[in-house]
Amino acid sequence: MNVFIALKADLENILAGKVLCREQVSAEAVTTFGLGAPLPLIVEPRSIEALSAVIKQFAVYGFSPRILGHGSNVVLPDEVVSFPVIQLGEAFRKFTLVNNVSAGELEGLLSAEPAALVAPPEGGAVELLAFAQTNMMMLSQKLTKLGLGGFEYAAGIPASIGGALYMNAGAHGWSICNCLRKLWLLNARGEIEERQGENLNFGYRSSGLNDNELIVAGLFVLQQEDVEIVRERRRKALDYRQATQPLQYPSAGSVFRNPSAQTGQEGKSDALSAGKLLDDCGLKGQRCGGVEYSTLHANWLIRVAPEAKTADVLSLLAEGKKRVQEKFGLELHSEIKFW
Repeated sequence: MNVFIALKADLENILAGKVLCREQVSAEAVTTFGLGAPLPLIVEPRSIEALSAVIKQFAVYGFSPRILGHGSNVVLPDEVVSFPVIQLGEAFRKFTLVNNVSAGELEGLLSAEPAALVAPPEGGAVELLAFAQTNMMMLSQKLTKLGLGGFEYAAGIPASIGGALYMNAGAHGWSICNCLRKLWLLNARGEIEERQGENLNFGYRSSGLNDNELIVAGLFVLQQEDVEIVRERRRKALDYRQATQPLQYPSAGSVFRNPSAQTGQEGKSDALSAGKLLDDCGLKGQRCGGVEYSTLHANWLIRVAPEAKTADVLSLLAEGKKRVQEKFGLELHSEIKFW
């Protein structure tokens, strides 16, 4: 029997009604670039307890946990992967204002009906619990309407909370770690762990977490501000993104990390951006197969034809690295995660 069929049967037997298993899921259904072969098996746990059981059952079959959020920073290979994938279910798209949550309360909050998101009348700092599959852009919009500052610069980041935390997503000098108090994850043994934000090794587009550490939720500190001030910051962030990035095309966002951010020079007058370096090397409009470097933003690879393949992305990525190395003596590092 195919190992994926056997694993699916075991999970559905052990976790009847608590897990959804999907076979042969297309890349278009789970990633923003839509490239690569279908995933042979996606498992969607509907609770933390079910997620823990899934991780343990994966281990029985010799698989390490591999999780996929909204797929906005991931490109799948052209060849079928040899492992199953976890994608958190609908229940994990939940967020609420809380007060000093513990790990033992997470399951109850996950299964409960979410309370209406209402800004506290006394103002000041508030705590927000957001589970890992929560949509960042939607959350930014709702918080902005309440004048809760902290997520307005996430307005244009098409990621889940879990993926954003894992990558320490950010924009306009802001990163998600700036407002994180703590997070909870399940380790490779299916055990829940609590990590304080200040103890995590956050860096530029990095959290220091391992691939087999699955983020369940994050607790964030937000500040009550004037609604119009928060709304204006969010509007400017969205306007800039729409004016400078080719959002109408399938992509995985920025291709390379900015060298200036990697060396602590971000925001300085002589800061180096990957987009400028690639533009200076004549990469805008460079095409391979169905993928090209955007003519609007050189640090974006976009899908321009249905026959596009991951191999096209890899070829253009290698060409960009080669030209920048030859012209400027700088090594670019990919921001996209290739499976």
